[in-house]
Amino acid sequence: MSTLLRDHLGAELRDPMTSDALFRLESISKVVCTAPVVLALSERGVLRLDEPVATGLPECRSRPNETITLRQLLSHSSGLPDTDEIVLDSVLGAAELWTRILAARPVSLPGTRVH
Repeated sequence: MSTLLRDHLGAELRDPMTSDALFRLESISKVVCTAPVVLALSERGVLRLDEPVATGLPECRSRPNETITLRQLLSHSSGLPDTDEIVLDSVLGAAELWTRILAARPVSLPGTRVH
């Protein structure tokens, strides 16, 4: 009996993963750093996963994305594009990077699609 490999969305993978497989850094950092911290803060009541991010970040309140939740951001279902599509550049200062992130236009409605 053969076992099909599937990605995190359940789609069949064409090639099996090998020991030299490459992963995007943000994919690894989310599991190792972000998830444990967010879950610990959520357990303590400091963060609420299903509350709009705009609740804690006032600069997000006037955007069309003001209903996006932390859970949607963490599960790639916020409707926002990948960071590659936002054209991030490490030479820019933090303020310009933040401006570009806030200006990102959604590619789908929050919670309707994993991207």
